[in-house]
Amino acid sequence: MPAELIVAVIILGAVILFSLEIFSIDITALIIMCALMVTGVLTVEEAVSGFSNPATLTVLAMLIISAGIQNTGLINYLGQQSVGTGIKNEIVVMAMTMFLAGTLSAFLNNTAVVAIFLPMTLKIAHHKNINANKLLMALSFGAMLGGSCTVIGSSTNLLVSAISEEHGLGAIKMFELAPVGGILFIVMTIFLVIGIRKTIPERKSEKGDLTGIYRLDNYLAEMIIPENSPFVGKNIEQTRLLQDHDLEILRIIRRENIIYLPENIELLEAGDSLIVKAKARKIIAMGKIPGIEIRTDLAINDEKLITEDVVLVEVIIGPNSLLIKKKINDIDFRKKYKAIPLAVRGKRGVAVEQLDQIALSEGFALLLEIEKDAISELHAGDDFIVLHELPQIKLEKRKAIIATTIVITVILAASLNLTSILVSAWLGCVAMFITRVIRIQYAYSKVSWKIFFLLAGLIPLGTALEKSGTGDLVATFITEHLATYGPAAILSSLFLVTTLLSGFVTNNAVAVLLAPIAITISHQLQIDAKPFLLAVIFGANTSFLTPIGYQTNTLIYGAGQYKFVDFLRTGGLMTLLVWILITVLLPLFYF
Repeated sequence: MPAELIVAVIILGAVILFSLEIFSIDITALIIMCALMVTGVLTVEEAVSGFSNPATLTVLAMLIISAGIQNTGLINYLGQQSVGTGIKNEIVVMAMTMFLAGTLSAFLNNTAVVAIFLPMTLKIAHHKNINANKLLMALSFGAMLGGSCTVIGSSTNLLVSAISEEHGLGAIKMFELAPVGGILFIVMTIFLVIGIRKTIPERKSEKGDLTGIYRLDNYLAEMIIPENSPFVGKNIEQTRLLQDHDLEILRIIRRENIIYLPENIELLEAGDSLIVKAKARKIIAMGKIPGIEIRTDLAINDEKLITEDVVLVEVIIGPNSLLIKKKINDIDFRKKYKAIPLAVRGKRGVAVEQLDQIALSEGFALLLEIEKDAISELHAGDDFIVLHELPQIKLEKRKAIIATTIVITVILAASLNLTSILVSAWLGCVAMFITRVIRIQYAYSKVSWKIFFLLAGLIPLGTALEKSGTGDLVATFITEHLATYGPAAILSSLFLVTTLLSGFVTNNAVAVLLAPIAITISHQLQIDAKPFLLAVIFGANTSFLTPIGYQTNTLIYGAGQYKFVDFLRTGGLMTLLVWILITVLLPLFYF
């Protein structure tokens, strides 16, 4: 089979796997790498070259530096300061959110920035009585746009820079993206907060509480065990209520005591009040069982569920969570987190029934009933981003000053061409380790290894495109059909294809595929390749169109109660304007 056909089949398979999310993106990337080796398209050395690629190593170094800054408490401190401002104007607060997220994301990992700011943004929205959906979208879009202003702003930027350097075009300089990226950031911020913010819907529960938001009203009930009940003296398992009625007992109220998360061996006593979760028809059916009384005069809401020791908490599955792809049934929430999952909000909306069979994904929102003293453990781990409850992270001033100095030094060293970004970034990492800003063990636990393996597995695909000639065939097809319209039209089309693909396939994969093609197109047109590479960068970084195309969108999706159409509507308008701006700005700066 011709190499071109093999590579085309591998690319098609990759697009399908990335789009359907059959495997996590890092595993899909490693499958691609292995496929290129097994088919003989690449040698073993070429296939594993992604692990030593400057882009992969630079991204790893910047992830460590981001973890170091995060460890000082500086980002949390900045967010908490913004909570305390007296400004309540919606437009101003949205603009401030975009500015802060964008500024930090220009130099730090934007996914980490959004993850940290998520609960703070919700708290700001609550205290200032502002639509949380608008602030969350401003947070995500601001982080994406900010990451487009410097070469270290996103892994995609570093990836395309490395591809440019490999082709003898030189690496993209630290602030080379800033002129176009800065204009995009300013214009798109104004456009979102003034022009189209009303296209972002506001969704609130009629009751305004979490039980209402997650539609638990018809699934919760209070069940009384009267004195003459045959269930008195039996343990929960012996009653067969759980097995026969698909019932979950959240707590037992016994006189002045509350038994939270009762074990199946717990004996029932006369007068016990059981707070239970079940389907509405099951609750009605239980009311007909002799020895059980269902209270119909009392609605179960947040106030009824929250006690001195137990609270309701909304959490988001984080980007580094070990629970991704696991079914709830396989996770012992009671033992591991001292919690019970009551409801899940995912891509298909809110689910209250048959939770056990739901496979968790990044960005899914869960409503947990949890012991109050266990919340700190949720904050400390990487499985969840806890909403509404802010972590008590103290600002370590000495570490914050040292870390900030290191970051500034890394940026200046690369900007002034004293050394490469790769070298300056790793010198920054070593400096953070030596000064104890971050311990290497902590760095191991906090780095998103998913991104590292994603890049390492994807980079060989770009090599295969060129080695097989597949990239040349695609570039020739594009130039033959669009050359008559001029370079600006090809540039505009390249951006559009990149941003549309990035809405459904991980943007790093799109960049790996299209950056070599962009270079070949520029060679065939005999013009500078830089604007074509920037079109790929900006297209991959401005994936506003869907909640699945960019990690920051995925993170806010569950927390904001969004629907897919919300991103199509608001993100579609954002994409349209960015497309127009890129079509004008890149030729203006480079042609």
